[in-house]
Amino acid sequence: MSKSVDFNCGVVLPASGTGERMGICTPKQFRDVLGRPLIVFTISTFHRFPWIKFIIVTVSESCKDTMLQLVTDYNLHKVTVVAGSTTRHRSIYNGIKAVPSVCSAPDVVLIHDAVRIFGEEDLIRDIALAANKHGASGVTRPLVSTVIASDSEGMLTESLDRNQYAASEMPQGFKYHVIKQAYEKSTDFDFDYGTECLLLAKKYAGVNACIVPGKPYLWKVTHKKDLYAAEAMLKEQFLQVSILSTSGQATLVDTLERELCTALRSEQVKVTSEIIPKSNSPSEHPNTFIHIHTSQPSDWSTLNPATRPCGDRLLFDHCHIHVFLLDPTQVSAQHHQLSVHFKQLAKQLQDQHFIVYAVLAQTTESSEAVSAMVKHLVFHRSTSLAGQVFLV
Repeated sequence: MSKSVDFNCGVVLPASGTGERMGICTPKQFRDVLGRPLIVFTISTFHRFPWIKFIIVTVSESCKDTMLQLVTDYNLHKVTVVAGSTTRHRSIYNGIKAVPSVCSAPDVVLIHDAVRIFGEEDLIRDIALAANKHGASGVTRPLVSTVIASDSEGMLTESLDRNQYAASEMPQGFKYHVIKQAYEKSTDFDFDYGTECLLLAKKYAGVNACIVPGKPYLWKVTHKKDLYAAEAMLKEQFLQVSILSTSGQATLVDTLERELCTALRSEQVKVTSEIIPKSNSPSEHPNTFIHIHTSQPSDWSTLNPATRPCGDRLLFDHCHIHVFLLDPTQVSAQHHQLSVHFKQLAKQLQDQHFIVYAVLAQTTESSEAVSAMVKHLVFHRSTSLAGQVFLV
């Protein structure tokens, strides 16, 4: 099977859920992780692929303005927001009906959940290609628990062999005319109680889906504890740190590199002299920058990340940590100046998806102590602490 997507492919994301199982007022797709709503991470999964032509997000009327604001804030130019409905299938159908308005000749539509925030391009491409070839495609994962049934009195009646079954995951892919026909023929019972799109394609369009083996990251944020797991996994998968080397500071650079590599994969940490390295892959562009200074800059504007070339800030706010190693006699005098400047800078960058911190240390301080503070800032990434100057 060719790995090139040479047809019109887009995504429908139903996002009208209320998040009842999470037990919170805010729908879970709009809950913040690492400073942005979950749905932004999900959209970014598809938005970064050039062969994805459009993304239709269906939301409840009460969340429509919120979603439209996110489209503006994060420059989600592929996204169209439409009204969802009371059930999952009705919301998906609303998205399917909106496809012709954003793509004149759609070939394949992928359906995904708004709170499934992870997805690798190879797998998503395989699903799209299988859908284009077979009419429909799904992805599965092995069951990890045995499935049993019980009667009305709570007594065991049946146990299934889990080796003969699998968990249906997302995304799923369909030829546009297949999923359109399936929904046009669906009954009210299907719309109100159905959960499986692949079954509708088989039942009403006569198309049997090609099943693609899935990967462990294919899970959805369902409970509160999943928010913490999502944050950890996002950092593990996407954090890219660039330590900007400085002449005469090899000891600190080496310590920082060693400490960060203990918590991340070695390929996620680079020592370089360039803000944005020469790379064809946007995923290799850093989103966390550590600058080391041995004096206060003569031109304060050089500390403003918005004045430098920078990569995509959709997935992560870009974090710039400036480390000032000063003579002990200079620290007290320059602390105030740095504090004033970084507070102003943080305020200026507030809506531009940048976070800035400063670490002020004496040249007599150990590299381990400075590195520990920087490492904490790299992983904590708190926007509420942006603009702070931390003394070591």
